[in-house]
Amino acid sequence: MATILEQAQQEKSRRDIVRQAEVEKQDRQQQQLLSQAEQALQQAGPRRPRPHAGLPGEIVTSVPTPSEEPEFVPPTIPPRQFRGFADEFIRALGRGSLNVGSSLLSAFADVAQESVFDVDRINDLAEKAREASREPKFQPASDGKVKGFIANAIGDAIPFMAGTIAAVLVGGPAAGFSVAYAVEGKNAYFDALETGATESQAEMEGMIVGSINAALELLQVKQVVKFAKVGKGSLKEIAKSAKKKALKQIIQQGKNLSKEAVKLAITEGVQESLQETTAVLAPLITGRELQEKGKLRRIGQAGLGGAVAGVALGGAGRAAVNIATRNDTVTPAKPSPKPEDISPTPPEVTEQVIIEQSKDKPVVPTENNQVNRQLIEKKIALVQVDEESNNAVNLLDKFIGQRQLEEQRANVNTLNKQESIAKAVGEVRYKKQSQVMDEAVQVYIDLQNNPAQMKFFDKLTNAQKEVVTLAQNLPSDIKQIADQIITENRQMGKQAQQNNIIKQALDVYSARIWQEEPPARQEFLKRKFGTKTSRARARTLEGILHGWSIGKKLRVKTATGAQNAAQIQVATTIVDRETLKLARKWGLISDKQPEGWVPVEHPNFADWRYAGEDVVGETYGQNFFVTENGTILERRRLYATPELGKSLNKILATPNLKGVLAVIDEWNTAIKQTILYTSFFHHQAYIRSYVGGGRTGIKGLNVAQAYRDGRQAVMNFETDLKDLVFAGLTIGRVQDIDESVIKRFDNVWDRVAKALGKEDVGAFQVLRNIRDKQTDFLFKRLGPYLKVQTALLEYRHELNKQKSRIESGATTRREVADNVANLINDDFGGLNLQRLGIDPRTWQIARFLMLAPDWTISNVRTMTKAFKAGDQGAMYRAFWGRVLGKLLGATVLWNVIMAALDDDNAWERYQKAWKAGNLRWLDVDVTPIYRALGGREDRKYFSVLGHFRDPLKFLVHPFRSAKHKGSVLTRMSLDVASGQDWRGREFTSVTELFGGEGITKFTVGGAGVLEPTQILSFLVYELGGTQPIQIQNAVGFLLGEVDAFDALTKSAGLMTGSVKEQLQETEGRRLRSVRKKKTR
Repeated sequence: MATILEQAQQEKSRRDIVRQAEVEKQDRQQQQLLSQAEQALQQAGPRRPRPHAGLPGEIVTSVPTPSEEPEFVPPTIPPRQFRGFADEFIRALGRGSLNVGSSLLSAFADVAQESVFDVDRINDLAEKAREASREPKFQPASDGKVKGFIANAIGDAIPFMAGTIAAVLVGGPAAGFSVAYAVEGKNAYFDALETGATESQAEMEGMIVGSINAALELLQVKQVVKFAKVGKGSLKEIAKSAKKKALKQIIQQGKNLSKEAVKLAITEGVQESLQETTAVLAPLITGRELQEKGKLRRIGQAGLGGAVAGVALGGAGRAAVNIATRNDTVTPAKPSPKPEDISPTPPEVTEQVIIEQSKDKPVVPTENNQVNRQLIEKKIALVQVDEESNNAVNLLDKFIGQRQLEEQRANVNTLNKQESIAKAVGEVRYKKQSQVMDEAVQVYIDLQNNPAQMKFFDKLTNAQKEVVTLAQNLPSDIKQIADQIITENRQMGKQAQQNNIIKQALDVYSARIWQEEPPARQEFLKRKFGTKTSRARARTLEGILHGWSIGKKLRVKTATGAQNAAQIQVATTIVDRETLKLARKWGLISDKQPEGWVPVEHPNFADWRYAGEDVVGETYGQNFFVTENGTILERRRLYATPELGKSLNKILATPNLKGVLAVIDEWNTAIKQTILYTSFFHHQAYIRSYVGGGRTGIKGLNVAQAYRDGRQAVMNFETDLKDLVFAGLTIGRVQDIDESVIKRFDNVWDRVAKALGKEDVGAFQVLRNIRDKQTDFLFKRLGPYLKVQTALLEYRHELNKQKSRIESGATTRREVADNVANLINDDFGGLNLQRLGIDPRTWQIARFLMLAPDWTISNVRTMTKAFKAGDQGAMYRAFWGRVLGKLLGATVLWNVIMAALDDDNAWERYQKAWKAGNLRWLDVDVTPIYRALGGREDRKYFSVLGHFRDPLKFLVHPFRSAKHKGSVLTRMSLDVASGQDWRGREFTSVTELFGGEGITKFTVGGAGVLEPTQILSFLVYELGGTQPIQIQNAVGFLLGEVDAFDALTKSAGLMTGSVKEQLQETEGRRLRSVRKKKTR
């Protein structure tokens, strides 16, 4: 359908605005045409594309309707004598073949304009075929009566049906639709020209009739045709509604001819009449008068002819479909899901719809694009069958969007609960005391479920006893919050039970999630809450106190956190189930495997069927699940179309590093997290993205107010924010680091503490608390709130800017939301991996090799998308305009101020910055501040642009940038390969190291792969690089590698740099210049 709409837009754009005289004429004829349309619709409907077989004893002619314009007399086909059934059938078969061939050739010529094919030659062949089909020898005989009528009906039908069925078998319904559109559209086009239509009117009628009748070729009638009288073959009434079904159902299987033949005859008859009605009514839409004389007879002829062809060709159709259904083709259904309602609600084609859409509208001069959009929408509304929407792309769009909406609703609910707890304990925000109270609420809820577990109290640690005591003495306002959580959990449990997600509501009444011991392997049926999962383990224990008493630890300690996890799991599973139902109705998923279809791996997309009762002592494979009452359910695979199946398997995959790689990944992630969080990079980057890239204006530069506004917007979860979330805006995602890997790494220290007989390792626990606070502040508050506020400012600006285009249909709110969500995700990081179709396993490798893949890739995307055309490219260019205008403007202004305090003038300072390299000319020269603090030798620079320089860095220094953006593991590998540190200094040998030369040195001639004698220096260097930034700078200062200014500013996260004053050249540059001279 998308191709057809594009063709419609291209063709309509060439259409001139109708003359004002035609407008006045249409106004005079409007009431008359509407009356004609209503009369026609009483016996109406679209047709199958065949030349009209006359009723027995009749010659087919076309008689124009009298009008105010000069009468156009079409050519009349001369009569021919009937020579027997076989002769008539062969002639009709030839006529039908020529007609179909002519239409397909003509349609091919239209799309081959820019190709290597000889379009003129193709058009000549098409015209010759069409002229040949109109020769007297191919026309229906004048005295064939019933036999002649039947022969013509069948002969006309075979070529078209053969072409359509063959196309469906080879390319599916879309290919069949294309063939039907070509034949139907070209027939209508030439018919319109022959009845006096202008070229533009004929083109539009061809598009309308072609698209509608092609869609109806894939439809089956819902209601049975009713005959008031069955005398002399006269039709009294035609069923007035049709419903879409699959091609598999259109051509019914079956070996018994009687009942199936009658049903197929009825279907073909009604379908023919419906298609013929489309051709009859098409002139109404293009502003022409109906062909009054003979139009109802044409409809009746088409209906009777279709019924005859249906009986005769039913056997052939069933034979063809037997081939088509060997692969168990799944029946598609009519889709029309809304963003927040995944269930399909398809509209019906009604008489009133066709009447309303057939009314003439005055033609007024408008822009071509607007006219195109309005006419295309008018055509789609006329059919009320959106073939484009029942595909994998749209299903995935609804699936991902709805999942993200449900996740964010759960997160908002959690934030509001935590806000209430903080308010109750007297904290400004949810901090330490609030968290302790939240843990007590979790225990309170668990004790409400099973008070008997207090028998384990004496076996608890002191800290655990304090939490239990607090849980038994909750303040009244906290107890109200706890009771509210219990109520919500019960409601959620019932909802999950109704959707067959869990077997008992207690699963979510108190969602206890335990740490795995040892670190958990990925469970195959995790979402089924099997008896081996961390959630299910709660059911094998009496409660939290029982688990604590045997040394277990909760992975989610708070009531709000546990509710959040359960709510997301239940809600997303329900979305998965609804998506599965819809995919089946759309014909995209089946329990059979047609050729080319792929199995869906995610357990939510599976059939669970009864497989017997549990036997004590028996073991079952991973495809079996034993319920709590002993029923065995077997998981049956489902299969999806290649596009849908591959996409689902990709976006729902689970990272799967194992063994040694998993251990390396844990250490790599832990070290990377330390470096990122202690550098304060994200803090500055978030503020810089809001101030530099946001549509803030002067008043909006108040970051604190933006933080509060964004927070309020998240708590309210207003409509605009829902639009953006559905479109893909991410909120609070941490994607540079896998938090589950960090949890597993923490378990190592927990086991160490357990081995030492302690509750925790003190120093590590302090660092863990600092890290968790940083994570919470950065990714749950600062980043999300500024990101949301920036997104809302951009979205509302674009909605206002695009208001007229949205009203005219040139664009939609959803398209605007898509562009804004992409821009803000690229600006702030937090790429929507599912929307981008990125496999989590691929992303795990990216995290394994890169320091901050999310931030790096998003920076590249902001750069490349600025070169795209259309609304999205314009939005990105405007974004970069704001960045350069505000941040680069601030850099220039600050440099002017600094120049007033320096001995050098502004131009001399700029020349020095240029010679310094490393894009220092984009920084602020803060040397006067450094000199005021006692510095003497170096020039100091500070970057206002910060990470917005990265795209330029990638272009100027691609290899250096790649190394700097690499993970700890990647950098270590590159250091081994080069034998040098990041400054190009070679690692020293053991003798040199203990001789006082340090761990690196400058050498002439370059270095090579790390040698065994350099391993010790290399390890000392890499160990220092894994420490927090503050420790690295302190050590560098003590060793004399950096001065106090750099150590302090970099430890604070400021992006400062130093350049030697003398000749603006470091020792390394001098040595490299000497090395170059010696190699000449």
